[in-house]
Amino acid sequence: MKLLPFILLSFFTICLTTNLDGQRRFDCDGRLLVSASDGKTTSIYYPSSIPFSPTIFGILAIYDGHFDAMGFNPKDNYVYSVEQNTSTIVRHSLYTTYERIGQVSIVDTLKVNAGDCTAEGLYVCYDYRLNKMLVFDVVDQFKLLRQIDLFWDPKSPNQGAFKTRIFDFAFDPNDTKTAYSFQGSFEHEDLAPAATRGAMLRINLNFDDPNLGMVTPISFISPEIITHIAGLVFDPRSSLHGYGSSLGGLNPPQNKFFSINSFDGQTTPILTASAEILSDACSCPFSLNFTNSGPTNGMFCNNDSKTFVIGFENNSYIPFIDVVLKDTFPEGTIIKSISNSLNGNEFVGKIDAGTGIGTNILSISGLLIRAKGRFEISVEIMSINANDGPAYTRAYLQNLPPRFPTNLASDDPGSSAFGDRTNFFFKTRDLENLSWKIIPPTDCIVANDGKIIVTSPEFVPGQGFEVGLLNRIGYKERFENVVIDDKKSFTIDSLNPGNYQLFKFRSLNGNCSLSLKDTTITLDPPNSLLDLRVGSNSPVCEGDSLLLTSLIFPEGQIIWAGPEIFGSVDPNPMIKNVTPKRSGIYDAIATYGYCIQKRMLEVEVRPQVMTIIEGDSTYCIRDTLNLAVTDTNKGELLTYSWSGPNNFKEINSVLDLPIVGNEQTGYYEVITTNGACHDTIGMDVMILPTPDLVLDNVIMTDYCDPLILLPKLLGDTDVNYEWTPQDGLSCSDCLSPEVISSVKSSYRLKVENGYSCADSASVQIILDKDNLIFAANIFSPAASAGNKQFKILPNCVVHYIHRLDIYDRYGNPIFQAKAFNPDEPLEIWDGRLSNQTVSSGVYVWFAKVELVDGSIVYLTGDVTVL
Repeated sequence: MKLLPFILLSFFTICLTTNLDGQRRFDCDGRLLVSASDGKTTSIYYPSSIPFSPTIFGILAIYDGHFDAMGFNPKDNYVYSVEQNTSTIVRHSLYTTYERIGQVSIVDTLKVNAGDCTAEGLYVCYDYRLNKMLVFDVVDQFKLLRQIDLFWDPKSPNQGAFKTRIFDFAFDPNDTKTAYSFQGSFEHEDLAPAATRGAMLRINLNFDDPNLGMVTPISFISPEIITHIAGLVFDPRSSLHGYGSSLGGLNPPQNKFFSINSFDGQTTPILTASAEILSDACSCPFSLNFTNSGPTNGMFCNNDSKTFVIGFENNSYIPFIDVVLKDTFPEGTIIKSISNSLNGNEFVGKIDAGTGIGTNILSISGLLIRAKGRFEISVEIMSINANDGPAYTRAYLQNLPPRFPTNLASDDPGSSAFGDRTNFFFKTRDLENLSWKIIPPTDCIVANDGKIIVTSPEFVPGQGFEVGLLNRIGYKERFENVVIDDKKSFTIDSLNPGNYQLFKFRSLNGNCSLSLKDTTITLDPPNSLLDLRVGSNSPVCEGDSLLLTSLIFPEGQIIWAGPEIFGSVDPNPMIKNVTPKRSGIYDAIATYGYCIQKRMLEVEVRPQVMTIIEGDSTYCIRDTLNLAVTDTNKGELLTYSWSGPNNFKEINSVLDLPIVGNEQTGYYEVITTNGACHDTIGMDVMILPTPDLVLDNVIMTDYCDPLILLPKLLGDTDVNYEWTPQDGLSCSDCLSPEVISSVKSSYRLKVENGYSCADSASVQIILDKDNLIFAANIFSPAASAGNKQFKILPNCVVHYIHRLDIYDRYGNPIFQAKAFNPDEPLEIWDGRLSNQTVSSGVYVWFAKVELVDGSIVYLTGDVTVL
């Protein structure tokens, strides 16, 4: 497809329109033309696209001189402009020629940057000193027809005469009485008023309208995107484009080409070119788009139908009457149908006699292409007996207006270039249900009696074909004429072994060939007559020799190939001092005449095993012997075999062996192997004597008697003692310390001999809280002997009594005593309250008691007073 919507060159041809004086005119093809001037020369460019590449500018013409306000005249296909710093109007032809056609007498110098041509062929330009639109006849005779004063739309923010400088305007191809322009965004007096800077402007140039010359702002473009538009132009699809700049200044360097939505001000960048001082743009949007599209996937060369679409799009306001359309399709095809039978509302015309349906020629006379009209003619083509391979078609239009070529050729819309013919192709129809039988040769040496029997239910007995057979070994072609037999098959014989392909299958009485979806036919030699057996001494160890062996019957030659670019023609090659890189697949190929046998042999060269033992060589009884063997080559598929004292055996890489006695002292050895390589390493291990400590786990005491810790030591008694924690013990480095106070609830003893072999045990000390105090449960204050007072007697586990409270049976307090430290005696109750003996009865007491371990307990009881 075309890559840019504005490149609609539908009838582009190398033929250029030429007028009577030999000047070459521009083509009215819808291309957008951009001019640029450096003050000395003026060049005209056109945006062009290359497939898969960004849009670029291609050059059409270069003129000596400084020209601006260009407009494409659709009436004579010339470009008109004003020669700057003069009052001269210029007519430009294609390439480098131009003609000064007249001078304007109303001014000495035209101050013009903006111009365009109307659909009727008038040249219009805007003089920013006169603030007038000047309208010229430039086709029939040069003449200034009228001067139009511009004024602001009363509904716009501005009022009065329009005195703003504009740099270009373009007539709308859909509304040829309306032009569009742009007011620059730069703060300059020529671009006033400020309220509409950056606005797209609509100019009424309808000569019959009372509002002729009215300028209306319709949208705004952000100055961050565009500040200046030096060229405005419409394409044939009525899309507006601009060439300008986003820089500041009254007339900044211009280098940006973009599309514009004049109604909302949205712009889309298309390309960026080199900056020029002055630029302009014009086009001829009143073009004729003439296309012819074919089946992109081709069509079968017989019994197939495809549709070709001939498209017309007249972008001008002039209807094309009595146009002649001619199109010839390839031999071997006929026209099957034509859309609408030429009687519908889409188009008007008549199929010429001897053409149309049933022929391969289409000729339509009296074809009408309406102004601004667009339609298509669909032609269904059926293949009868066409030559397979590339094909093309091209339609032509004749009897067009003089400014068009005599024969306007159609363009392929599927191509990125202009004027391309419509290429397609005829493909051969695949044979379905095709099968073949292979009869291989019978001998390895003289192997030329092979046969291929090809069969298909689609074959007709007696039908003749030219068959092309390609042997891909040497790419030798063989052609034979064959006749289908009664079994719907044919035979090709006298074939040597090889890979064949049926590349041609042409009927002897037609143009259309047949093809096969998969025609690769392998004719193998009698390989089963050759026997090949291979072997090796794999696996082998790194550094050893690798031996490859083979046995061939009845006879033949062998080629070995393998890793590390190994190759040999020795039937039993030996590779010395191998490395693991030699591991892999070895291919053995035996040949005897045409016969071949292949075998694959997997060989493994395993790396050297180099081991070390990690672990301690001395242990104490009750430790765990821990030894680990490691292959420093980091080999795989390793197995281990340990041996040691007392017939010890183990097959793991790591030994975790509990030490129970001195009999485990000795030499521990391990053999490590990967099946081909092995390594042996060992270590002497010494088992040292270890003390054995026994200590009660729990001791309960009330501290009334001395508490002495009495552990028992077995085995080695030449040890050092260490009790932890040390608090509350009479000694920390002796065997049996006395616990002098309840400071800690548990202790741990560690004993260690001179070999640093040690044992340890712990004991937990629990306070006996069953009989903390003794208190009488009856006393008589008036007794002459016995219990005359009430007091609490603590046992050894009590540190001291904080307080004692006594209540009567009604809960009234009777007595209270307190002690603030262990050395302060607790007051004794004598059975009195306020110096009066209490009444006989039962009283309740409460005591707060602190034990030797610092804990607080609360005790209660009752006492009877007599």
